[in-house]
Amino acid sequence: MQKKTIQALRKFGKDYQLKLPKELIYFPKHRAPSESAVESLSYFRKLGYHVICFVDSETQSLDAIAGEKNARDILLLQADTVYRSNDKPVTAGVEKGNTYELRELVHEKDLPPTIDLVWHGINDRKNLQQFLSSRIQWGEVDVQTVHEDGTVLLQHDSPLEDETLLIEKIDLTLNELLVEFQQHGKAIKVDFKDKGNVLSESIKLLKKHSFNDQNIWLNGNIDVLKEDGFKMLSA
Repeated sequence: MQKKTIQALRKFGKDYQLKLPKELIYFPKHRAPSESAVESLSYFRKLGYHVICFVDSETQSLDAIAGEKNARDILLLQADTVYRSNDKPVTAGVEKGNTYELRELVHEKDLPPTIDLVWHGINDRKNLQQFLSSRIQWGEVDVQTVHEDGTVLLQHDSPLEDETLLIEKIDLTLNELLVEFQQHGKAIKVDFKDKGNVLSESIKLLKKHSFNDQNIWLNGNIDVLKEDGFKMLSA
């Protein structure tokens, strides 16, 4: 089955001039629908991809993905093909069908002349090295913590109460990352998870490393940054 799947994917890719490297074809080790779905999602997230859509015939798989952390923005589609289970999805956001015209979600006229891919969640050294060796231009990082020495730390999850554990968990600072980005000619998207001195210290570092409107993208939740935070970003 795996061999036939790979052959089908390669044929599909050839027809659309699309090359699929080996790491983008993944067969989960778990056989249970729910476990294999979560395993697959975790695999691609660890590669740095931001999963936006999940298609499966199994309701258990779709329910498992819906219950995962940070999965609210994943489009869940149930393919009306072959079922191994008769469970009804408990997730209200699952769409059923056998044909999906995803192009209808965004019309071609609404798209910019070019579309840039963004490498999601470059908050550790391993992910950073993978990104730097790729041809993707834009990389996204999460900042929400400043150490007592003024160092801006990269972290996606909520801050830990024990700062000792926090420092042990984080192995990359914003300053170190910006140095690498500049040396490799990369552009950066900064996602602010907190305001406070994180915002001001991050802006100082971006200016220090000569990032400008051409290679920087600033992002933050309105409820977090509020009016004064956005004024600081626009200054």
